[in-house]
Amino acid sequence: MKRYELVRPFNFFEDFNRDFDRLFANDGEKVKQWKPQSRIFEEENKYHLSLDIPGVDKEHLRVELKSNVLEVEGEKRDHFKKDGEEFKSYGHFSQKFSLPEDSNIDEIEVHQHNGVLDIIIPKAIAKDFSKSLEIKSRT
Repeated sequence: MKRYELVRPFNFFEDFNRDFDRLFANDGEKVKQWKPQSRIFEEENKYHLSLDIPGVDKEHLRVELKSNVLEVEGEKRDHFKKDGEEFKSYGHFSQKFSLPEDSNIDEIEVHQHNGVLDIIIPKAIAKDFSKSLEIKSRT
């Protein structure tokens, strides 16, 4: 089974924005960055990427493909009371995955069910191609 590494380039502005949000968060509101547990499986005709994202609604998810890099981003918000105090929490994640060269990017499927995001990446079908080539004489 092949293993594919997470692509996570350094982004100064992302870190700055996260720290800025923490500094100016409302009282009782916790701002958290988190990294969902992810698993990648390779099968004969597809790759299967699975992320655990409990509490993230479909409306707060974004999956985009840019230059053979799959970016998954989402957020979850929670509001609860404990001992008479009101608490709000906010969590955001963003992960990038490089797709293998044999990925069929036109037929990627994305599903969410019971707190799990499943991304199915079919492999491109290798076409057997043969052709007789003409041999020319140089003059």
